Amino acid sequence: MREEETLENLHFEEEMKMINICSIGPLRITSAIVNAGLMKKGSIIIMITSQGGSVSWRTTQNPEGHDYGHHVSHTHIFVRHVFDV
Repeated sequence: MREEETLENLHFEEEMKMINICSIGPLRITSAIVNAGLMKKGSIIIMITSQGGSVSWRTTQNPEGHDYGHHVSHTHIFVRHVFDV
């Protein structure tokens, strides 16, 4: 088991995996749906994820920091996935 992640010992390789899965993954799925012509005019895609990217939950769950990749990856999905299709 890895030691707890802090700002002094960030696990960048693991963080990039989380960003790739949690942030870029849903964008890939959305792109595939749109490019396959499966969206009717006015349709929306809703992304459901954990509260891990919530700024207010971040301070509740990890007031001292830690789990940076997880929280960053979920924050990306909250900000990124607003589409006009």
